[in-house]
Amino acid sequence: MFPKRISIAILAVLAACAAVSAQSNITRIPMPNSTFPISQGVWVGDTFYLSGMIDSSVAKSTPGDTEAQTAHALDAIKAALAAQHLALGDVVMMHAYLAGDPAQGGKMDFAGFMRGYTQYFGTKDQPNKPARSAMQVLSLIHISVNWLNPNAFTPSANGAYGNTPRNVLHGPGFEDVDLSVFKNTKITERVTAQFRVEMFNLFNHLNLAAPGDGFCTDSSSCAIGTTIGANYGAPGIGAGEPYNTQLALKILF
Repeated sequence: MFPKRISIAILAVLAACAAVSAQSNITRIPMPNSTFPISQGVWVGDTFYLSGMIDSSVAKSTPGDTEAQTAHALDAIKAALAAQHLALGDVVMMHAYLAGDPAQGGKMDFAGFMRGYTQYFGTKDQPNKPARSAMQVLSLIHISVNWLNPNAFTPSANGAYGNTPRNVLHGPGFEDVDLSVFKNTKITERVTAQFRVEMFNLFNHLNLAAPGDGFCTDSSSCAIGTTIGANYGAPGIGAGEPYNTQLALKILF
């Protein structure tokens, strides 16, 4: 009997991993206490694919350093695997995505990541080592992440003006490239068939909604928790949502 295999994605700071199979027996493990549209993990035959996890402190204004985030993320993964009667020693493939550390001049703290990582892999108690890749990403995404540091702002006194100048803060921005291709075919002198291929967000750029307003006094204000399209009631198909394509046939007469 073949041993069970696992593929996970860790972010150090963890990213997500997904798997697809047309013929294999598939079992999806839902995210606990969540309506977010991904599975926590998916069994495809004897292989288990686990969605990535990030340290919960990333959503706070004072997250831990890379070493601490790595350890906390791996603890979360360890617990998720244990629920499937698996362990870190069963992992065969791992992808690590690290955001830049301001204390390192914006570069990823790879040494800090390794200090956290080597507490769990290649040890006396757990000698197994997975195949692994590690890379730096621009930023990490959490279901809800503070775009601004709430501790940097306080409400002004009643009847007094604040001292923050205009336009000092900027949201995530918007980037979108759409492409349309039309093919006209004459059917008769007066009737034309038009076949249309329309591609939206061609380069699949992530467009986050603006952070919530308020006084930045708690995690619900100054936080980003969704994309622009979802924020305006059109998740998946609105402006700036992930890449999608539509086909259409139009009759002109």
